[in-house]
Amino acid sequence: MMNQHATLLNVTLSSCLLACSAGAGTLAPVSQERTLSCFAEAGDDDSGQYDSDASMAGAPDFAPFSAGVSAYVDFGDALGSGGGSQTSYMNSLEISASGSSFATGEGWSDFAYGSGAGDSYFEYVFELAEETDVVFDIYLVAYDSGYGEVTLFRGSTPVIAEYAAGLSTEIDITYEETLSAGQYIMRARASGSAFGGPFFPDYAFSEYSTSLRVDSGPCPGDVDGDGDTDQPDLARLLAAYGVSDAGDLDGDGDTDQADLGILLTDYGCIG
Repeated sequence: MMNQHATLLNVTLSSCLLACSAGAGTLAPVSQERTLSCFAEAGDDDSGQYDSDASMAGAPDFAPFSAGVSAYVDFGDALGSGGGSQTSYMNSLEISASGSSFATGEGWSDFAYGSGAGDSYFEYVFELAEETDVVFDIYLVAYDSGYGEVTLFRGSTPVIAEYAAGLSTEIDITYEETLSAGQYIMRARASGSAFGGPFFPDYAFSEYSTSLRVDSGPCPGDVDGDGDTDQPDLARLLAAYGVSDAGDLDGDGDTDQADLGILLTDYGCIG
């Protein structure tokens, strides 16, 4: 009898997992753009001399990305700097990105000036096959001339948009949303520029930290009580199938085809 149950489970599981991996309630990748750039310059308008520096980086594919860039020029009586950083990853259940930028411009004589700029940009386009509950965490901060944003669009229609700009702005908010099927664009940016003339320094700083994740809620197929529905739950249900109530998910006192159906439907859930 156990061999028959195992065969039934394997056949049913194979067909179910093909459908599950196709992704109801998952964030299917479409495209990505993740870039860093910065610039710095310093000089003297009286002599006409100046120097500059710049740096760039970008993610070539969908793999996790972690990088930083910086530019710096010290021109005696003037200084310019800029930089940016980003750490991000995406999978079928979660999109996560954090980044920052800074810029400085200073000049300490009558004709000296310094300038800088930094930018950290994140964009991820994903597809939802069906209506899906998500949790969207957003943290933004901007100081002096810094600017930050986190947005979510469905096509050209904004769903969620938060912006930070000005002398000192901080945003920390969580959204719980039900997104309809379709294509979405999630963006995050930290940027800023600074120009410092004679004895008037200028600065910019901004930062974002955001994640969008599928809200699975409690996992109804969780047999072993570890909060998700995965291979160990299948093994426990198989061992109890037709023998005991150790795999009973529907509360009827036994472990049967109905319980197997619940687990297979819920397979891959992360509570």
